[in-house]
Amino acid sequence: MRDAEAEGAPDGTPTLLEDDGFRREFSSLHRYFRDARLLRLRRVNGKLIAVFRTGENAEDIRVLRWALGADGSAGAFLDAQGERDHAFPPSHDFEWTVAGREAHVPGRHPHIAIGKGGGLFVDTLGGTLTVKVTDDTESPDGIYEEPVEEPLQSLADADVEYAEVGPLVLLRVRPYKETAWRHLVFNSLLSTVQRLDSIGPACHRLPEDQGIIFPGGYYLTTGTAKTFDTAEELAEPVFEGAVRSPNGEDVLYVFRSRDGVRSLLLPYNLIRQEVATPLTGRGHALLDDGTLVLLRDSPDGPARVHPLQRWQTPYVSDTYAASRPAGTGPLARTGNADLVRGISDCLALAHGVRDMTPTTAVYGQLAADCGRAQDRYHWLSDPELGSLAEPLGELRATAQQVLAEFTAVQELTRRAADALEETSTRITALVRRVRGRCRGRPPRGWSG
Repeated sequence: MRDAEAEGAPDGTPTLLEDDGFRREFSSLHRYFRDARLLRLRRVNGKLIAVFRTGENAEDIRVLRWALGADGSAGAFLDAQGERDHAFPPSHDFEWTVAGREAHVPGRHPHIAIGKGGGLFVDTLGGTLTVKVTDDTESPDGIYEEPVEEPLQSLADADVEYAEVGPLVLLRVRPYKETAWRHLVFNSLLSTVQRLDSIGPACHRLPEDQGIIFPGGYYLTTGTAKTFDTAEELAEPVFEGAVRSPNGEDVLYVFRSRDGVRSLLLPYNLIRQEVATPLTGRGHALLDDGTLVLLRDSPDGPARVHPLQRWQTPYVSDTYAASRPAGTGPLARTGNADLVRGISDCLALAHGVRDMTPTTAVYGQLAADCGRAQDRYHWLSDPELGSLAEPLGELRATAQQVLAEFTAVQELTRRAADALEETSTRITALVRRVRGRCRGRPPRGWSG
């Protein structure tokens, strides 16, 4: 420690490094761990903690901690027992459910039923991992297939887990004699499957059930998926937290490598439903006024001078947002957070109409979402805000009409199939009767 740091601040107030207890613990740390180095500083539960790496493994750490005042200023040094404070939130905000033997469906081509709805089935037989949407054990075909390493395996040999996240079903499958889990995303609205192994280490829901986000990118319920190469720089990524802007429009998702060396910031916008350019670095700090400071890597390796990048973001603190002047007019009266949610839902409906795959499930979901938006946002009928309730009602009525026509067509198709089957049965019976009569009669022109 430098002498200037030990002398205290210019105004005579003590500094973080002036406490005798800290000096004692710091000296002890470097006495027993000569290669100890500071990984990061964190504010956690009203404390400031300093995380030191003491060994080769990510778990080899020593955590010193200080108390923080109500205004965020540093207080007295506490101790060097902050390992429990240095914990991360759950890597997934949902639970994986094991698909056990009770979900096995026997047959010529057996499979495993996923979820309670009964509309998704998985198997790893015949040399392929197959995903089906029909409970048909007479055919091995499905909507998605990929090869497995061991072609000879039974239904019970594979490990299968799943999680239902809105209209998405996330699958974890580990075929027989394989060590790595395979992660698939099934979209029940579009009946599509996409492999996204990046959801394995960490994955969280996006707001308003818009989809999921993970260290490698994001996947929306509309079927849009995007991955980022920058996530490959993280070793064993973990979810560190999410910061919501007071305006309700933006969410900053923070992921970090388990060893604490690198961090990844993914800023998500609810209205545009997209992640802006990912930010990577050694660490970051977010100030009350929304200023984001990112510590970047030095291109020439270890150095005394480290490059910093500074951005002005919407992620201001609640205290700072409350101190800003209040607005006037219908927009201010409604509130920005409620406006953001409503506009986001309406834009999602518009995108869904433009890019939809015409299926019964899609039109049913579209009609339900229109009704939900009308019930949730009273201001949609406000003329000063564009009277969005009127086109929303027309969209709902159209979706219901198309859905009714779909249902009618399906009913007519079913009746036609039943009539065809009945006619086929009658023709078959008639042919058998004719053949039976022909066998009992001698051919014409034959005489005994």
